[in-house]
Amino acid sequence: MTSIARSPLPLSGVRVVDFGQYIAGPAVAMILGDLGATVVHVDPPGGPLWDNPANAILNRSKLIVTLDLKTEKGLDEAKALVAEADIVVENFRPGVLARLGIDFAALRKARPELITLSIPGFASDDELRRDWRAFETVIAASSGVFTDTPGRTSHYWLDETVVATPLANEHKNSNETKIAPRSTRVAVCV
Repeated sequence: MTSIARSPLPLSGVRVVDFGQYIAGPAVAMILGDLGATVVHVDPPGGPLWDNPANAILNRSKLIVTLDLKTEKGLDEAKALVAEADIVVENFRPGVLARLGIDFAALRKARPELITLSIPGFASDDELRRDWRAFETVIAASSGVFTDTPGRTSHYWLDETVVATPLANEHKNSNETKIAPRSTRVAVCV
């Protein structure tokens, strides 16, 4: 019998910390894991904020830890994870992670090679919406997808080809090692 040699996946050896909740953050981290990265997903006490069977897919092949980021112990443990990471993913509202004590700008200043990915639903300069919790339906409604989509048969109809989350971010192609935040709403409106 002939054995097949497998090449390592492109992100083998890359360490990712996933602070994402619901869909956007976990989906990005899932793809990084599919490409070979070791992903540690951080859940709050009590488990994921979104109790849905989709978590089985979104968190496949991830190591899952429970940390209370609002306590000194939990924050210290989170910072220890980040200190060993190559990539950090989050999709909180703008500024939430920094207020908890994990500031991406400060992390990148100390470790320029660190890649940080922030996927807020709404941009930090969107004074009306930046503090809203962003879900696909909220983003679709605020970007006009619900009202501008012909053939809509109910208030909750959404053409599955127009899903906001995959459109949310673009890589900033510069000398800086970072991924530029782009709100999910702005990506849908463009």
